[in-house]
Amino acid sequence: MCTRAGIRLAALLLAATCGIATLAHADTGDGCGAATRAIVAQLKPVAPPARKIDVSRMVCKAWPGKADTLLAAVPLMQQLDADDNTGDLEMLVLDRHTSRVRQRLLLPNLMSDGAVRIDRLTLDTARYQLAPATRAFALRIHRTGSSRVNPFSEMELQLFVVRDNQLVRVLDGLVTAQDGGEWDGECAGDFSSTSRTLSMDGQAHHGYHDITVNSRKEASSSTLDKQGNCVDGPRAVSSQQARLRFDGTRYEVPAPLKPLDDD
Repeated sequence: MCTRAGIRLAALLLAATCGIATLAHADTGDGCGAATRAIVAQLKPVAPPARKIDVSRMVCKAWPGKADTLLAAVPLMQQLDADDNTGDLEMLVLDRHTSRVRQRLLLPNLMSDGAVRIDRLTLDTARYQLAPATRAFALRIHRTGSSRVNPFSEMELQLFVVRDNQLVRVLDGLVTAQDGGEWDGECAGDFSSTSRTLSMDGQAHHGYHDITVNSRKEASSSTLDKQGNCVDGPRAVSSQQARLRFDGTRYEVPAPLKPLDDD
């Protein structure tokens, strides 16, 4: 029996993974380096009970345009095993020269996962200019599933700003890339790939620009014909646009743009 679709699926998933990696690594972190010890020393006394700092997944990045600022995302894990992980994430803004913490924000349970696992974290310092004097930075969370017949991966984006000397999350749970499908392990199946781009809109609410989100989705399928050949069906491409408005506290993300397991 021909397994061409299986080969095609592997190529599709590889391309999807590369596409996500391009988004993430185009703005990848510089690594925590010498700041690691200072960050750990400052977090240990105030970390939630029974949480251990996961240095192996900690990421840091200098903030362009703010020469004296270092950003860091630090996983604080309670449980790490093959089935389930339980943990929080501490977001930090530090003095780049002294590694002293200026602002911090604890995100409870953000590092908790199950069948869909958190692969990696990336700090993104692209030009998210929400207002003339307010520039955000992003955290990207890459997740993948473990099922062979239900392949799945997604990239979630969150935005943060420093406001009134506090670190504040203003956008939570926007999926910028998602790839998945369901097939029989040999040929027959349905697959989809979605990518999204963000741009600042000219309109503003509560002092912050609206954010335009452009989505592009590609769906495909494959079937086994009477001769036992694996045949690719036609591809269907669709696009949508959404506008996110700031409500004075955060940008509300519509349910279709949220992570698969998001409420």
